[in-house]
This record gives sequence, structure tokens and C-alpha cells, in this order.
Amino acid sequence: MDIRSLEEVQAGSKSIFDLPLKVAYYARVSTDKDEQLNSLENQKAYYAEYIRTNPNWTFEGGYVDEGITGTSAAKREQFLQMIADAQQGRFDLIVTKEISRFARNTLDSIRYTRELLRCGVGVFFQNDNINTFDRDAELRLTIMSSIAQDEVRKISERTRFGFKRAQENSVLLGQNNLYGYNKTGQRLEVVEPEAAVVREVFERYVQGELGLRAIANDLDRRGVRGRQGKPLSYATLQGMLRNPKYKGCYAGRRYGTRDYRDGRTYRLHADKWLVHQDERIPAIVTPDLWEDANRLLDERGERMRSHAQASQNRYAYSGKLICAKHGTSFHRHVYKSKRRGDAEAWNCRMYRLKGKKEGCDSPTLYSDELDCILERVFSELLDDKAAVISEYLADLKSCGAQADFLSELRRLDAEADALRAKQEKLLELTLEGLVSKEEFKRRNDGYSSDLDALAERRDGLSRAKASLSRRAREMEALAKEIDAQWQENHGFSREMAKAMVDRVVVGSDGAGSNITLDIFLKLAPRFHVDYERPRRRNHVLSLDEIHISQAQVSRLEKGALERIRKKL
Repeated sequence: MDIRSLEEVQAGSKSIFDLPLKVAYYARVSTDKDEQLNSLENQKAYYAEYIRTNPNWTFEGGYVDEGITGTSAAKREQFLQMIADAQQGRFDLIVTKEISRFARNTLDSIRYTRELLRCGVGVFFQNDNINTFDRDAELRLTIMSSIAQDEVRKISERTRFGFKRAQENSVLLGQNNLYGYNKTGQRLEVVEPEAAVVREVFERYVQGELGLRAIANDLDRRGVRGRQGKPLSYATLQGMLRNPKYKGCYAGRRYGTRDYRDGRTYRLHADKWLVHQDERIPAIVTPDLWEDANRLLDERGERMRSHAQASQNRYAYSGKLICAKHGTSFHRHVYKSKRRGDAEAWNCRMYRLKGKKEGCDSPTLYSDELDCILERVFSELLDDKAAVISEYLADLKSCGAQADFLSELRRLDAEADALRAKQEKLLELTLEGLVSKEEFKRRNDGYSSDLDALAERRDGLSRAKASLSRRAREMEALAKEIDAQWQENHGFSREMAKAMVDRVVVGSDGAGSNITLDIFLKLAPRFHVDYERPRRRNHVLSLDEIHISQAQVSRLEKGALERIRKKL
């Protein structure tokens, strides 16, 4: 719609029915039941006729979503297609029955109507008599959308209440899609070909030779498929082992929903399930076999979790190298080359994801380089242990002397005592009637505020004093720990780095030859290292660097020339 027509509508001089508009409609039903689909056909016929009967309007077709909830727009293909067509300018107005047909989510209602208005497209909600071209439309739309959303919440609560009561009464819920069974009324009947597969999965898993993924791959190779014609995946087999129905039990309340708006479910802990023997559910496997399979599944899951936790600290420098540019960790990989053999190396995560140009140009660090650098740091700390500790402790003591914690704490305590005395005197004057209640409150609040400020400053000083003492103790403990580790390992070892290094922040000059390392030990201050990487072998070297004299070069040249003459 053009600006002039929009201004006329907003001014009230014209309505949308008086303007020449290209009009489309939107219809939706939330289920695919016959009565709902009949309703949908009626909606389509009605709105096509409704638009065509207006002489000023041009019918541009309709958009229909069948059997899809309106709680979220993400799953409605036709709705999203309508938004895309509106952005292309294919129509000026959308007619729909009511807000709940358009969206039952307030955020979606506001978001999409705003997006359509930016494209010059309005929405007319017929039953609610809301036209989004009107100036007060968003206010009314917000109110009505909130009502529609709350109706969804009520429906969700009623549905969950009904499910809960049905499960407590052992009603068999769900569709006829449980592998190995057919649902007939309120009974399950065994489908023997599928039940044989279920037994095979349980038995092979309990034997312990194969995991679920290997069993799933084997079934896939043999052409075994699920109800939908898809292979039985790892997740499907895991759910099969966990389902108590296969041992002849009723199983309810296994899943819950956190938010009715997105409908996502999560598995409840097993102690909250409703499980009991039920003669309507014939067992496919014995209870003992089911218990053995679940016990093994739990044990393997626990081993996998512990292994995952251990693998995070499997290598000495895992999680300790941090990129100065991005703040991300370095990831390990192994370079294979004829010159160096297998070399453990580390790169910034951004480099691993996006490469050097778009990701990160931080240098590649080799573990053997880090070993040499840390060995030097620890060695210097041990060799000059007394001097380093003395210097550090002197710095701490000078900080403490400059701060003069004790006298400052005494001064703060004296100020606090004076303020409390003033509060007591103020209270006496108030009781004698010499100070009004309003004046008492004003002054007392001021004294209380000052006391709080003094208490906060005193706590800060106390923490600073304790911190200095703690850092001094940590420095002494560090030297002892390094000494003990050094003696135990007969020098530097990666286990020593793993135990004592907190993190290493890696920076560079961009070329990768000059590297800066800020090394933070767990019980010490920061150590800064500037590391210049040695030149590569393919660089041109001077005669001094390779320790060859000019006379030797001359002899080599003479020999080479002689060999060339013979060849010629």
C-alpha cells in the first residue's frame, strides 16, 4: 500500500474496503481430522468469495496450513511462504478469521504484523475487527494475542492433567507405533517378527561383545527396518532397552514438558516413572534379561562419562593454552612430516574452524617448544629461588607498609564508634521531645549510611591484608612444590607442567616468529616470556651459522665443477 492511502486509512477518511488493494487470505486448522478439514474447505471457499465480492479488491489467492498448531510459526510452511511473498510485494492485505488462526504466540503476532507493515502489507482479523493499518491496532492486537496465548496455556494444562490422571489409572496411551507390538483397544499384542528382533537386540547387548551402535549397523546391513521404513538407529535401540513395556510392565509419566509454547519434552528420571506389572502387556523379554541389559547400559554410560571427563585433561597442555587475540583455547593435533616425524602441536580454536585468513593468525605451538620454555622458567625459579622469593616478599611487604593496614583499620573503627555515639545521642534527644520524628529519621538514616560505608571499607582492607599474606604463603609453597617435583622427576616433566601451570596466554607479532607467552602458575605471579622461534632449515644461512670456512667452500666448488666436466 502506498503512503498516501495508508495516511487516509489512519486518518479515518477511508476504510480498507474503499481502497484498490491486492488481497490474499490465510487459513489454518490445528488437526487433520475430517471435521476440521471440512471446516478448512469452508474457510477457503468463504474467503475466496468474500474477497471477490468487494469491487475494489483483487483476489491474489490464499495460504493454508493443515493439521499444524498455531503456538509457533516455525513449523507452518504456508505461513512462512506468505511472509516471503509479502516481502516481494505480491499483495497489500491479508484477511484471516481471527488472531488465534494467525498466531497463538504474542511475540509471533507482534513480530510478523510489524514485519508485514514494513513491507506495506496489513492484516485484517475479521472476527476481532482489527486492521493493523490502524494506529491503535498494535495495542488491541497485543491484548487479544495475550488472551489467545493464555488459552493455549489453559488447553495445555488441561491436556497434561488428563494425561496424568489417565496414567495414574493405567490407561494405555499413545499411537500404534511401539516396535514389537500392535495396539488393540486397551491391550498390546505381540508382533512376532518384530519381537524376534527385540529379543535379538537384548540378548546380543547383554552378551557384551557388541555395543548398540554396532548392533544397529548390523541390523541395517541385514535390511531390518522400523515401522516407518527407516533403519533402527542407536537412539531407537537405546529407547528399546529402556522401555519397561518389553518386560510386560505398564510404563507411564516417562516424559515431561517444560514450556507449553515450544512443546519440547525431556525424559524424567526413572524414579518418577509409573511402572508396574500389567497383564494387558505381554512380555517380549524376561524381567531378568531386561534388568541385565539396563545394568550394562548404566555401567557403560558411566564409563563413557568418566572417560569424557578424563580425556579433557589427557594431555599436559589441554585447556591451558589461551589465544590472546580471541580468548579461545588452543586445540591439539599431530603434524606428520618426514623432517620432524610426528609432532604434537597446538592451534587456536578459531584457526581450526576458519583457517588463518578468516579465523586466527596466532602461531602454531609445538609441545616440545613449550617443554623447553617451561623447563627454563622452572629452572630459573629454582636456581634463583631465594632471590625471587625475597624480591617478591619484599614487594608484598612494601605494599603492606604503604597501605599501613593496622592504622587504617583503627581509624575506621574510631569513626564507626563516633557515629554510633551520635546515633545514641540523637535517640535521647528524640525521646526528650527535642528532635522531631522526621528529623530523627533523616539524621539516623544518614548515620546508618555512613556506618555501612565504613564497614564496607573495613571489609575491603581486611580482604587486602589477607590477600597479601596468602600470596606470600603461596609463593613460598610454589618454590617448595617445584623443588619437590624437580627432584621426583629428575628435572622437568609434562606432569610437572600439568600440575603447576594454570594457563598460558599466547600472542605473536603476526608473522609467527616472535611469540609472547604470559605464563600463569597456580601458586605464583605471572611470568612473561618473549620467544623468538629459530629460523627454518630452508632459510639461507651464513657461513658462520653453519661453521664452514671459505677455503672449504672453494674446495667444494672445485670438486663440483670437476664432476660436471666429467658428466659433459
